[in-house]
Amino acid sequence: MGVGYMIQHGLGNLFSLLKQMELELLEIEKRIANGVLSNSTDKDWYKKLVEDYRQKRAEFDNWLTKKVYEKEE
Repeated sequence: MGVGYMIQHGLGNLFSLLKQMELELLEIEKRIANGVLSNSTDKDWYKKLVEDYRQKRAEFDNWLTKKVYEKEE
């Protein structure tokens, strides 16, 4: 296996990871919107959902801005 193949394979895995994270964020956003529409913003499950979204969004943004790599160095 050449270096080009390994880089391409690694980028494919990274793309798949980012796509999966994006889909999870979209699903959470839909659940948050439903919580707002059903006037459930004071419920514990809603607050947990928003906190989960914030954490996942920060992780996703970190991947996109290479902060993950900066932390490793």
